[in-house]
Order: sequence, then structure tokens, then C-alpha cells
Amino acid sequence: MPDDQSPKLQKDFDWKLLELLSPSKHLDPNFSAGCEWDQLPPEEVPLSQDDVLEGIERGEISPEEAEGFARRLGWEPFATPRKYFLTKAPGMEIWTPEMLLSWIKERTWQAVHRHYEPSYRDTYVWEKTKNVYSLTEKKQYFPYEIRPKGNYRDVYKLTALQETRYGRPYTDFDGEERHFVKLQDIMPELRSHLGNGIISALGIPEKLHSPNLQIAPDQWLMGVFSIHPDRGGVLKGLGFCFTDVKFKFDGILAVYPPNRNDPEVLEITSIDSWIKEIPPLDQKKALIVRCLQNAFPAGMPRVDKGKVRYPLIKRVLGDEITHQWFGGMDAQNPVDVEKRYERFRKAIERLLDQTLVGYKDSKRR
Repeated sequence: MPDDQSPKLQKDFDWKLLELLSPSKHLDPNFSAGCEWDQLPPEEVPLSQDDVLEGIERGEISPEEAEGFARRLGWEPFATPRKYFLTKAPGMEIWTPEMLLSWIKERTWQAVHRHYEPSYRDTYVWEKTKNVYSLTEKKQYFPYEIRPKGNYRDVYKLTALQETRYGRPYTDFDGEERHFVKLQDIMPELRSHLGNGIISALGIPEKLHSPNLQIAPDQWLMGVFSIHPDRGGVLKGLGFCFTDVKFKFDGILAVYPPNRNDPEVLEITSIDSWIKEIPPLDQKKALIVRCLQNAFPAGMPRVDKGKVRYPLIKRVLGDEITHQWFGGMDAQNPVDVEKRYERFRKAIERLLDQTLVGYKDSKRR
């Protein structure tokens, strides 16, 4: 994360000076960023990641430019590489109300994982603020300020994803603001599924009126369910009250099936796990592995390798990382597309051979 030990940049620093760095330099494991600044005046040398973040928050540079500077200077990315979740994680059998509501609204694993702490922990995203930056006047405008006509761009900030609470907007993995579906809109149908026992729920009995954590189906028909900031889901009825109510996922999927039109929803029956100690890799290979581990923490899913796996990996890694294979590709030329994917496939296969448990053996099966 950003280093706050370094001096600050002058206010009118010319960010275009950073473009003097070759974009390919960060691919060289022996590259030392410092040597590239020998010809620049000392007061114009970017000294820390905090300087770049301040430039972002003032609107002087965009997130894309900041990430480009990080690559050229040999830094870690500011934002966490995009995470993709195609199935549930181990230990994810019991869902909070926020997880349930997100599934009902979106029907994707990606939506549910945003409310699962192990999945969003230590995740940083670029979040759009309400401010804009004038490219003409070179100044930032706040929402309450009257601004003249001109060219403007959005201002962003780097945000760590936090725990979500029903009733409050939250920032998603893509940096966009999301809202929960209203409980009253889905409760009639949900109550029916809970009342007939298709969906099971657990809760903590208030004042230990019962040692049983399982909520009986008829209690859903007699009680009133609400979601509180501190006590979580609360089911209250005559003679009983359960707090911290959670739901078993298997019944939820039975009555609210996955969105099969979502390209990120795949049938995954098994995975190849990451080895515990990744061997030393050069900088670019290490970056690819980190991106894939963020997207698939448990391991690489075993899916149709030809039609699904490599387009999926390409999407996870993004255009910058895969540029050496796909830059300038003629998407309308099937021969060109096939050749480039074949080179990409071979490179990724060699990397997975080094980083997945028993991957070579699984390929023979």
C-alpha cells in the first residue's frame, strides 16, 4: 500500500513526465525505476504512491493513468485485480440476510461473495466520487459548486471494501454503488418458502427460550421478520424471538436458481488447487498468478478449457496484462484469433503447471 514516508510533490507537478517511462520496462525483472529519472529535475521526480493517490483525489489523473504509472515504476497495482467468483467458497453454506437478498436480486455468485468477509477482505477498488475535474480549467469542482460549460471527467478515490449492512448502499467489486432489494418486496414469496420448509433458517433464541437454533417453519408464518444494524436478521413472534438469523443456501438455490444468462455463471464440479508455496517467478508471471488467485482463491475451476477457460482468464487478467498476446488482434479474422489464443493457452498452461497441485496429471485425465 502507499508509502507515507516520502516528501510531497509540488502542486503543479506535470504528470506527463511519467510517460517518459517505457510501458514495457515493468516487464523486466531487473528494472530499477529510479534509474529512469536521472535526467529529470529533483523537484519533478514522483517519490511515492501517496503522491499519485493525491493526484487522483484532486482529479489531476485518472485511475487508468495511476495504474499505468505503477506498472512503469515497478509498484504493485493500487486497486486489487478484479475478483471473479463462479461458485460458492468452502464454509459458505450459511448465508446472512444481505447474501440472501443479493442472490434473489442478481442470482450470481459474484453478488453473494461481496457480502462474504473472506471474499472482500483486503480488496481495494477505484470508487467514483461526486466531484468532477475540469480538463479546461485544471481544477476540481464539488457538487455544491456552479461549474461553467467545458470538458469534465469524474474524480475517483481508492476505497477498501467494507462490511455491508441492509438499508445502506455499498461499493461493489467493480467500484460501482449498489443497493439492496427492499425486504418488503420479496418477503411474501420468501415467507412462503420458509413456511413450507423448502428454505431452512437458524437463529439465536433471545433469553434462551429454546436450546434449538433451528427455526421451525410455522414460526415464519406466525412471526415478523426484520433486519437490524446490530442484531442482524430478527424473527419475532408470540413467545419467541430469534436474532442473527441466517439461511441455508441449498434451499435458496432450489427456489431461486442461478441466472443462466449470466456468462460468469458456470457449472463447476471441481477445481485444481493452488500449491502452498508458489515457486519464484519473474514479475509479469507473478502478477498473472496474483490476478488468478484473487479471482479464484480456492483454485482454477475445471471448465471447458477450449471455449470457456481461456476467454475467462483473458477477461480476468485484462487488456494491459494480455496485450503481448492480443494487442492489435483482428477480431474479425478467425485465423488471427485462433493463433493468438493458442499462444496464450500455451503460456498459461506452462504457468499453471508450476502453480497448481497435480495439474499435469489432471490434464491427462
